[in-house]
Amino acid sequence: MLISDESIGLEGEPISDYLKQLPDELIELAKPYRYRQFVILQLIAQEPKLLDIFKHSANLFWMLVAEAEDQHWTQQKLIDILHQKRESIVQAIVNIKCKKGCASFKSSFKINL
Repeated sequence: MLISDESIGLEGEPISDYLKQLPDELIELAKPYRYRQFVILQLIAQEPKLLDIFKHSANLFWMLVAEAEDQHWTQQKLIDILHQKRESIVQAIVNIKCKKGCASFKSSFKINL
């Protein structure tokens, strides 16, 4: 659930106006991701192509955003990785290079790579 303007006193504040400009679809998709939610919304608003990635791999997207913030990546590095294949995104999150022999590792994520 997105934090409402009323619950935190944002009515009329610039952030409230910003959130009202975002598509309803994006707001709905971001509701389950309260941790780093605003970063996700901001990224997709700035780079609309990322919406498709978020629609198809929201958990992976969210995990990468969290890792990027924890590791202090630049926004451009985060966007560049998000445009890569899912395997590369997983590698960026867990900070390892996957070789041919790590199929069982990939399957443990229960995502289609």
